[in-house]
Amino acid sequence: MKKVLVIILCLLLLPLNTYANSNSTNDDYILKGIIEEYTEMYKNCKEFKKEAEAMKISVDELINIKAMKAYNIRKIMLSKNMPFVTAGDLRYANVKLIIQPNDYYCGPTSALQALYALGDEGLVEGTTDAKKMEQLDKDMDCTVNGQTYVYKLAGGLNKYASEYTYSYYPISKTTKKTALKDKISNSLTFDVAPILHAETKYLGYYKQKNYYHFIAVSSINVSTNEIVVKDCNNQTYSENGVKKIYGGTRTTNLDEIYDCLVNSTNPRYLICLTQ
Repeated sequence: MKKVLVIILCLLLLPLNTYANSNSTNDDYILKGIIEEYTEMYKNCKEFKKEAEAMKISVDELINIKAMKAYNIRKIMLSKNMPFVTAGDLRYANVKLIIQPNDYYCGPTSALQALYALGDEGLVEGTTDAKKMEQLDKDMDCTVNGQTYVYKLAGGLNKYASEYTYSYYPISKTTKKTALKDKISNSLTFDVAPILHAETKYLGYYKQKNYYHFIAVSSINVSTNEIVVKDCNNQTYSENGVKKIYGGTRTTNLDEIYDCLVNSTNPRYLICLTQ
């Protein structure tokens, strides 16, 4: 079910009427701008280079492909009846809480959670969530040590996402916090649950315990910056003699989300709606 929202001006690089009055000259101009934006974004991105190598194409060719997808999605958004606010300042997606069945399935698990939000989980082979995660594991070609490459996670999602396209965006200290917020809120507006490629020690509920971990985001309050995640982590800890898991429905905020992406010694990404 699509939620309604205010028109997302921040989603677009150019004024709305530039898209609305699109012609071949404008199309070329807009697409060129997106290509320049993506060239700057991905020029030093290791995941992007891996994806281009896997596809046996050049980085420039892959930039052109992704820029065209971004342009087409921006046009689709403008052609739809723009949603309006139904829950105040809340942007959300109906993300199902699923706890990963082993130590290394956070990629397939968070992907399945996101597909539930889109209503596309039925397109994944398997009659149970466990079987669907096994299929997603194959789709994303997880490594023998359980590592899921970010570009393969996005590719696995796009195999089943029926309406919108996922992309992965490198997040670094040069990324503005407002830009990260915009990407998360825009994505949730269209039921495309973002997935954090997080370093968990920066999230308060992890109490400085560190994992490199994929986490599905279910909502953001754009006024208070409160963010709710549906964390699939099955790892346990003890609190006052009680055994608990890190996973669950957890409340955090934009500052912590930003820190868990930009402060890592390794590149971190936001996987979300192409925009």
